[in-house]
Amino acid sequence: MEEEKKQKQKKRSILSNLIFCFAPAMKKTPVYLVHIGIQAVTYVLLLLLGVGANALIVSMLGKESPLMLLIGAVMTIFLVYGAISWIDTYLQNIISVEYIEMRMGGHFYSVLEKILEISLEQSESSEIRQMMERSLIALSGNDSNGVQGMMQRFGMFFTNVLGLVTYAMIVGSMDIRILLLLVGLSLITVATSKVSVKVYERVKEKLAGYQRIEGYIDRLVDDIAGGKDIRVFGLSDWLIGKYDSAIRQRRKYRALYNAACFFSDFTEVILAAVRDFICYFYLIYLLKQGLSSSMFVFYIGLISGFAKWFTEITSNFVVMKRCGQQVDDLRDFLELESGSGGERRIPENQFSSLDITFDHVSYRYEGAEEEVLKDVSFTIHQGERLALVGLNGAGKSTIVKLISGLYLPTNGAVYVNGIDTRELDRKAYMHHVAAIFQNPFIMSYTVGENVTLSGEWDEERLWNVLEKAGVAEKISSLPDGLYTYFGKDVSEDGIMLSGGQIQKLLLARALYHSPKLLLLDEPTAALDALAEKNIYDTYQKTLEGTSTIFISHRLASTRFCDEILLLDKGEIIERGTHETLMKMGGTYASLFELQGKYYQEEEAHE
Repeated sequence: MEEEKKQKQKKRSILSNLIFCFAPAMKKTPVYLVHIGIQAVTYVLLLLLGVGANALIVSMLGKESPLMLLIGAVMTIFLVYGAISWIDTYLQNIISVEYIEMRMGGHFYSVLEKILEISLEQSESSEIRQMMERSLIALSGNDSNGVQGMMQRFGMFFTNVLGLVTYAMIVGSMDIRILLLLVGLSLITVATSKVSVKVYERVKEKLAGYQRIEGYIDRLVDDIAGGKDIRVFGLSDWLIGKYDSAIRQRRKYRALYNAACFFSDFTEVILAAVRDFICYFYLIYLLKQGLSSSMFVFYIGLISGFAKWFTEITSNFVVMKRCGQQVDDLRDFLELESGSGGERRIPENQFSSLDITFDHVSYRYEGAEEEVLKDVSFTIHQGERLALVGLNGAGKSTIVKLISGLYLPTNGAVYVNGIDTRELDRKAYMHHVAAIFQNPFIMSYTVGENVTLSGEWDEERLWNVLEKAGVAEKISSLPDGLYTYFGKDVSEDGIMLSGGQIQKLLLARALYHSPKLLLLDEPTAALDALAEKNIYDTYQKTLEGTSTIFISHRLASTRFCDEILLLDKGEIIERGTHETLMKMGGTYASLFELQGKYYQEEEAHE
């Protein structure tokens, strides 16, 4: 975690962040950068042509040039200006789309990959979730924010620099004193622009935090399952209050930043006015000394343009600096070392069978005062059925996450075929493990995609596992069969299944992937006792030869297991078969008899 904090504090140069932002374009479509360069040239030419045209017309009027010659000159300037303007507008439209493509097609894809790559432990860390939130802020789409802001402001900055250099060369060749005056006063404005950048550094953490709260409440109220509780318990006003509080706090810190921006902008306006007043006063003096009216107009245009270039350089540099801080956040997250891969060791048997051993394993969650698991040891061999039972909070689900490689022990070790999971190629290992958790993982895609977890499948094999799971008849009765969608998120014709049918579908998923190890973390908790028993009986019959770990708070559902571990407060207090534990007459036997009476009374009441 200390390393993560160091990464978070890392600052990079504007040049380094620009190279990072444009990397997707430089690798795939370098023509994007050519477009930016050409557009900068056309824009500078447009403004220079406008300044020169005014001076030319004043000069021709002063010389009393023939009317037709004057009209011809104006028409020529108009045609040239129109042609360059069309090219400039065309390039701006192309570039605006290219910026979006670089942000979404390159950087957003990288963040999505990173989110899926980091370990479950990392994704549950409040510090890393904050990093994730800041990285997503850096990818929000506007010209003053994050990656897209960095790229767009660089295009504008490059145009400004090109214009400033061009104007400076012209002004300097005519009167070096005016150039020095413009540069000196403009440099003063640069210093004031740093105020807003420093204020943003102070408030960005707060802004990200409150934005995360708003995003959480957005997802919460959009969740169909949670919608029932919100309405039943009348939580609308309470949630709206939380949302309103987060908005007000975010606005407070945003107002502080806006005030700093106003100070910088106001100071810049005052200094610009002083600069222009001095320059215009000097030009009037030169006019009285014999400067021609056409050159006076040309100078006025150049000075106004020079001031514009310098002001916009300052403004765009400030925005790039702030966007750079957001890009730093994005890069910190992308450079975060993933804890999900292990050291890539694979057992000699290539996972053809799995023997898993817990060797004095303890585990403590981040920020917790006590260990949720304490000195747990056991072994499960290929094909065995192990039950983890106990009251809520006993540590059962944590064991499942340690077995699956989602967590790593705080102390002790978990061995898979003799290899510590810290050294194991956990990605390769997970291909041989399937899990069904308490909250079913069903996506708003087709039945076939949900079972196979792929867009392509062996249809004969798919129907075979659906038949074994006892859900083939239901699926075949659906209008689109395997191509029927779940939910309404993707398809308006999506359907909903009952809890029991979903469990059968999840069993079909496990059967299709033929895992060596199946983890069942209270998947039937929402079903009644009889329905749970029927589901577990189906698991037992169809998963012959597969190592299976059952977690249930209903002891009667796991009587068939080869070994049962009773956990209490993170420790194994009893172990053995159902018959052995009943003969012991200990805690397991007492809980079993108590639950038996409860379910008998419940059935009698019904």
